[in-house]
Amino acid sequence: MQKHQIAVQFVKKNMLLVQIIFFVLFLLCNNYLTTINDLPTGIHTYRQNDGFSQAMMYYFNNGNFWNPEMLNGMHWKGHFTNYKMVNTEFPILYYITGQIY
Repeated sequence: MQKHQIAVQFVKKNMLLVQIIFFVLFLLCNNYLTTINDLPTGIHTYRQNDGFSQAMMYYFNNGNFWNPEMLNGMHWKGHFTNYKMVNTEFPILYYITGQIY
């Protein structure tokens, strides 16, 4: 048997192990482990906060999947207006995250 065939057989038999190794190498090469606990940053901060707000509203209000809400952040007599209806893409990710909280 050639070395190439032996390597291919090893990869086929241990596909999960190979995927885990590549995933860990990817995390280490991209310095992800040092930024995993950072707050939202960069040019997409507003989008990350909007997604978090939708997930939080699903959690606190036991929200209807078809009527997503998010925090408005506008003051009215010293109080936040807690939620507003929003137009968004299909909110399955935020709904699942809100249910996991």
